[in-house]
Amino acid sequence: VVTDTTGSSVTSDTVTVTVTQELKITKQPESQTVELGEPVTLSIQAEGIGLRCQWYYKKVGQESFSPWPNRTGASETLTPPESWNGIQLYCVVTDTTGSSVTSDTVTVTVTQELKITQQPENQTVALGEAITLSLKAQGMGLRYQWYFKKAGQDSFQIWKGHTNAKEGVTPPASWNGIQLYCEVTDSAGTKANSGVTTITVK
Repeated sequence: VVTDTTGSSVTSDTVTVTVTQELKITKQPESQTVELGEPVTLSIQAEGIGLRCQWYYKKVGQESFSPWPNRTGASETLTPPESWNGIQLYCVVTDTTGSSVTSDTVTVTVTQELKITQQPENQTVALGEAITLSLKAQGMGLRYQWYFKKAGQDSFQIWKGHTNAKEGVTPPASWNGIQLYCEVTDSAGTKANSGVTTITVK
């Protein structure tokens, strides 16, 4: 508004000031390894005006990325389940002009130490009765293989077809004094053997 000595005034046109900032990612998210049951934080830093984020994921075995529902923050924290092992993620950042940039793709590796938490037990059974051999273990992608050694044999052999943590069997008389153990293997190829259990058949 311009005013002269007579008090007359005139008003200029109205103008708009637009403040812009180049959209760019200043800190990329990082790949992480986390123990099963522990939280992980995925984060990104970017410059721009009115930024919005959307994370995308692709699990192992999936062919394409999908939007991660309700994950629209620059920093997202969660406790990954076992199914997240090997998952890939990236973030798309969009500013008020509609311009967008995509972050690097990162991988989350979920691990768990292989450990046998409950050993198989010695058992005594009457001939013709069924028993259950079992153990419990923790770890990622566990596989099981039982081995046996009958009384008088020198070494253990693979018990073919018995690849579960629990195995039911009705021991014949020849099983009296048999020894068994289970080899547990995780997804990384690490192995752990259970204790040896003895079956007495009466």
